[in-house]
Amino acid sequence: MDATVAGIIDELVETLSAPVDDPEWSDETRLAWRQHLLGVRKRLERGERPNGDEYHMMRWLSFYGIGAGPVAGRFRALYERLHELYAEGDWPFAAHMLATS
Repeated sequence: MDATVAGIIDELVETLSAPVDDPEWSDETRLAWRQHLLGVRKRLERGERPNGDEYHMMRWLSFYGIGAGPVAGRFRALYERLHELYAEGDWPFAAHMLATS
Protein backbone atom coordinates (compact mmCIF):
# COMPACT_ATOMS: atom_id res chain seq x y z
CA MET A 1 0.00 0.00 0.00
CA ASP A 2 1.12 3.53 -0.73
CA ALA A 3 2.82 5.08 2.33
CA THR A 4 0.96 8.39 1.97
CA VAL A 5 -2.41 6.64 1.80
CA ALA A 6 -1.52 4.44 4.79
CA GLY A 7 -0.43 7.49 6.79
CA ILE A 8 -3.60 9.45 6.08
CA ILE A 9 -5.82 6.46 6.85
CA ASP A 10 -3.95 5.83 10.11
CA GLU A 11 -4.27 9.49 11.07
CA LEU A 12 -8.00 9.54 10.31
CA VAL A 13 -8.65 6.25 12.12
CA GLU A 14 -6.89 7.64 15.19
CA THR A 15 -8.77 10.96 14.95
CA LEU A 16 -12.09 9.15 14.63
CA SER A 17 -11.31 6.89 17.60
CA ALA A 18 -12.34 9.73 19.92
CA PRO A 19 -15.10 12.33 19.77
CA VAL A 20 -14.49 14.97 17.08
CA ASP A 21 -14.60 18.59 18.20
CA ASP A 22 -17.25 19.49 15.65
CA PRO A 23 -21.01 19.36 16.28
CA GLU A 24 -21.62 17.92 12.80
CA TRP A 25 -19.65 14.75 13.69
CA SER A 26 -21.96 12.64 15.82
CA ASP A 27 -20.55 9.55 17.51
CA GLU A 28 -22.54 7.38 15.10
CA THR A 29 -21.16 9.19 12.05
CA ARG A 30 -17.63 9.20 13.42
CA LEU A 31 -17.65 5.46 14.13
CA ALA A 32 -19.23 4.63 10.75
CA TRP A 33 -16.53 6.58 8.89
CA ARG A 34 -13.82 4.96 11.02
CA GLN A 35 -15.14 1.52 10.01
CA HIS A 36 -15.29 2.65 6.40
CA LEU A 37 -11.62 3.66 6.51
CA LEU A 38 -10.63 0.34 8.07
CA GLY A 39 -12.42 -1.40 5.18
CA VAL A 40 -10.61 0.76 2.61
CA ARG A 41 -7.31 -0.09 4.30
CA LYS A 42 -8.03 -3.84 4.19
CA ARG A 43 -8.96 -3.64 0.50
CA LEU A 44 -5.75 -1.79 -0.35
CA GLU A 45 -3.63 -4.14 1.79
CA ARG A 46 -5.01 -7.05 -0.25
CA GLY A 47 -3.78 -5.28 -3.38
CA GLU A 48 -7.28 -4.47 -4.58
CA ARG A 49 -8.28 -1.17 -6.11
CA PRO A 50 -10.73 1.11 -4.31
CA ASN A 51 -14.31 0.90 -5.57
CA GLY A 52 -17.89 1.74 -4.69
CA ASP A 53 -18.05 4.06 -1.70
CA GLU A 54 -14.39 5.01 -2.09
CA TYR A 55 -15.33 6.75 -5.34
CA HIS A 56 -17.89 8.89 -3.59
CA MET A 57 -16.11 9.64 -0.31
CA MET A 58 -16.25 13.44 -0.56
CA ARG A 59 -19.83 13.46 -1.83
CA TRP A 60 -20.93 11.37 1.15
CA LEU A 61 -19.12 13.68 3.56
CA SER A 62 -20.89 16.66 2.01
CA PHE A 63 -24.22 14.80 2.06
CA TYR A 64 -23.88 14.29 5.81
CA GLY A 65 -22.96 17.95 6.31
CA ILE A 66 -19.41 17.15 7.35
CA GLY A 67 -17.65 18.14 4.12
CA ALA A 68 -15.78 21.07 5.67
CA GLY A 69 -13.26 21.43 8.44
CA PRO A 70 -9.95 19.77 9.27
CA VAL A 71 -11.23 16.17 9.36
CA ALA A 72 -12.90 16.58 5.96
CA GLY A 73 -9.67 18.16 4.71
CA ARG A 74 -7.79 14.96 5.56
CA PHE A 75 -10.47 12.90 3.79
CA ARG A 76 -9.99 15.14 0.76
CA ALA A 77 -6.22 14.57 0.90
CA LEU A 78 -6.87 10.81 1.00
CA TYR A 79 -9.28 11.01 -1.92
CA GLU A 80 -6.81 13.08 -3.96
CA ARG A 81 -3.99 10.61 -3.33
CA LEU A 82 -6.20 7.65 -4.23
CA HIS A 83 -7.16 9.54 -7.39
CA GLU A 84 -3.47 10.03 -8.26
CA LEU A 85 -2.84 6.33 -7.82
CA TYR A 86 -5.93 4.81 -9.41
CA ALA A 87 -7.43 7.36 -11.82
CA GLU A 88 -6.30 5.63 -15.00
CA GLY A 89 -9.77 5.09 -16.39
CA ASP A 90 -10.96 3.32 -13.23
CA TRP A 91 -12.50 6.37 -11.61
CA PRO A 92 -14.93 7.65 -14.26
CA PHE A 93 -16.21 10.61 -12.24
CA ALA A 94 -13.01 11.42 -10.37
CA ALA A 95 -12.16 14.67 -12.16
CA HIS A 96 -15.70 15.96 -11.69
CA MET A 97 -15.68 15.02 -8.01
CA LEU A 98 -12.40 16.84 -7.36
CA ALA A 99 -13.83 19.92 -9.04
CA THR A 100 -17.06 19.85 -7.02
CA SER A 101 -16.00 18.49 -3.63
